Amino acid sequence: MLTKLNLSCVMNSNQLDMSEFDLPLATVSMEHTVREMMSCGLSSDEYAAREAHLILCFSLDQYRYRDVVLQAWIHSLGAILSQKTGAPNLNDLRAKFLTAEEIQEIQESEREFEEMLLMESIEDPTN
Repeated sequence: MLTKLNLSCVMNSNQLDMSEFDLPLATVSMEHTVREMMSCGLSSDEYAAREAHLILCFSLDQYRYRDVVLQAWIHSLGAILSQKTGAPNLNDLRAKFLTAEEIQEIQESEREFEEMLLMESIEDPTN
C-alpha cells in the first residue's frame, strides 16, 4: 500500500536524471539502510531539515535502487545535502518543518562541532 510519503516519492520519480540508470546497483545492505532512514515516515525534505546536521558523509545517492520509492527518496535527500541546483535549500526546509527551538538546537550543535574541529586543527596543525 502506498502511503502519502511513498506516493509523493513515486510521483517525483519521473524527475530523476536519466544518468541515474547508469549508476551501480545498491547492495541489499544499502537498501536496508535507506528503508531504515525512511521508516520514520518523513519526506526527504523533512528528514534533511531534521537530520542533515548529523550527516558528515553521504553517498547513498550514488547508486540506483530496485525500488523506485527508495531511489526517489534517497536521491532527493542527496540533492538537498549536496545543494544541487533546483533542490530545496536546507535553511528553508528547517524554517518550514522545525520550531524555532529545534532550529536553535541544531545551530548550537553545528557551532559546537565547528569549534571541536577548530580545536583539533590547532592541537595538530599538520591536519
